[in-house]
Amino acid sequence: MVVGLGQKMDVLWGFIKTHLMAKTIIFLSTCKQVRFAYEAFRKLRPGTPLRCLHGSMKQGKRMAVYESFNASGSSGGGVLFATDIAARGLDFPNVDWVVQADCPEDVAAYIHRVGRTARYTSAGRALLLLLPSEKDAMLAQLRESKIPLQQLKHNPAKVQAIGPSLSALLSKNAELKSFAQSALIAYLRSVYLQPNKAVFNAALLPVDEYAESLGLLAAPQLKFIKHVGKKVVEEVVIGAAATDAPGGAAKSVTEGDKRQWQQILGKRKQGPVNTQQQPDNHTNNRTTDADSSDGDDALLGSYAESDELNSEQQQQDADTMDEQHQSPAHQPISSKKRKRADSTTATNTANAVSAAAAGDDSLDIFLTVKQRDVFDVQPQGLSNTQQQSDLKEAAAAVAAAAAAKPKKRKKQKIKLGVVT
Repeated sequence: MVVGLGQKMDVLWGFIKTHLMAKTIIFLSTCKQVRFAYEAFRKLRPGTPLRCLHGSMKQGKRMAVYESFNASGSSGGGVLFATDIAARGLDFPNVDWVVQADCPEDVAAYIHRVGRTARYTSAGRALLLLLPSEKDAMLAQLRESKIPLQQLKHNPAKVQAIGPSLSALLSKNAELKSFAQSALIAYLRSVYLQPNKAVFNAALLPVDEYAESLGLLAAPQLKFIKHVGKKVVEEVVIGAAATDAPGGAAKSVTEGDKRQWQQILGKRKQGPVNTQQQPDNHTNNRTTDADSSDGDDALLGSYAESDELNSEQQQQDADTMDEQHQSPAHQPISSKKRKRADSTTATNTANAVSAAAAGDDSLDIFLTVKQRDVFDVQPQGLSNTQQQSDLKEAAAAVAAAAAAKPKKRKKQKIKLGVVT
């Protein structure tokens, strides 16, 4: 039977009222749905005994419900609201109807639910309620398993709208209202988490109609429902090149652009770029690369410049270290100072690379290091000979001052003791 989500509670109430003398098991998806349906229908008093069985109950209470439901004969009737905990391993004798109010997760679950009736030589009937969004996919899976089905339609004259009655109950009972909200959230979450997306689609569920059928004025706010039906698209955002977009907004990169960047980065990781294809004048090369519209040629030119600047910077660092070793005031460098010197050299090298790469404004920000000016250590206007003589004079002055300073002597304390 195809029933809308907003009419499901009305159809269940009408079915119970028209089958008061039948022994019925109604399967729902979650424990909170079972709890709310049992409490709400029990307050409406349909005229037949009602029971509930779900996994949140303690073992002793579950056994008491199971035994009391089995003790009631088929002539006395009764309704048992249950989850799939009652679908396997339990023998319920003389069950007349099995109503699946919510769609089973697969064909195996359908078979186990239906198997609670028509046990051994007994007769029984089963009713499956499907939403319009679940009908085609679920029926196709049942036909593949060669399960015969017959489509039925409910009698509109026998269906009673219980939405206003439930609203009146919820307005007076705060606990029942919380049960209704929990039941709605639990059902939507169960549909959202179902792996069989061909049958279960949370984006097609009329949430407001379902909330109204439970007696709620409005559906509660659900964070996971906002993401239903939305496709996650992976994009690569360029920082420096995003200025081309209006308002400075970042623009997305296509797959072709991704491959070009990956090829360029792969060439950079393999080793230095062949500079024979570039002109000898690097100043003209930088200007040409900055004005060029081809991003790849500009990037390759900037890489060639960065390699040569890197070699020049390393040569300057080597000359500076030689001058320090030739100085008579050179002292042994500790391990901490050596680490600082290495980090300073690495920073200078990175700055040289960034200075070469910053010539083209269209480069991506993840390829650009923050630019910082690097100054020469040697003062202007002084030659190496003058600098060495100044260092010698300064070292001699420091040595003379240290020699003239009197040294402190420790005072020796003599303890006097009594001699016997």
